[in-house]
Amino acid sequence: MELDKALEKKKLAGALLFPTLMLLAMWLVELAEWALDLDFGHWGIYPRSWAGLPGIALAPFLHGDWSHLAANSGPVFFLSLGVFYFHRRKAWGVLLALWLTTGLWVWASARPAFHIGASGLLYALATFLFTSGLLTRDRQQMAVSLLVVFLYGGIIWGILPDDPKVSWESHLMGALAGVLVALFFRDPRPKTYPDGPPPDFSAFSDTRALDGFQYNYTETDSPPKSEGTEPE
Repeated sequence: MELDKALEKKKLAGALLFPTLMLLAMWLVELAEWALDLDFGHWGIYPRSWAGLPGIALAPFLHGDWSHLAANSGPVFFLSLGVFYFHRRKAWGVLLALWLTTGLWVWASARPAFHIGASGLLYALATFLFTSGLLTRDRQQMAVSLLVVFLYGGIIWGILPDDPKVSWESHLMGALAGVLVALFFRDPRPKTYPDGPPPDFSAFSDTRALDGFQYNYTETDSPPKSEGTEPE
């Protein structure tokens, strides 16, 4: 029991690493903008421009103001925590795929403007967790899927072009990327046998190929003799 608790704490501590560092980086960037009276918005994604490509990596750290940052901070923290907690063995690969796919699709298809903010990544994390829970049918992950719908179900309206100041393209591309990445990284389901499990041949300890056919026998049997072969 104590060992299980220790392992759970270790698992949670490992899952907290990225969300904590991500949140810290987001707030430090905004703090630097405020303290130095600078605007890093031009480092965002500018579609179909070579100069806008670095924004694929940088845009999630950049925000328009403190309220924009605050609105994204909680969801990004808890959703990325869910990815690293439930998918710790493949979490970094999932995160990289979500980040790059969302950014590249925004760069390729969005309006000609600087697209900044972590909301695209937020949508990707949310739909990844939701889709993964449905695919795996694991109780814990399905509970996470329902929790995501309950807490962030309203974000679905963010994929519609409602406010010209909001990058709905980032939201839409992130949502689609989350589904695609969940399908790509899904765990194979165990095989099922409607008519019962296949026969178990593990009792046979040896197999010899004789005259074009295989003969299985146990140690208590004598190996069959075949014309033209010598017994061992």
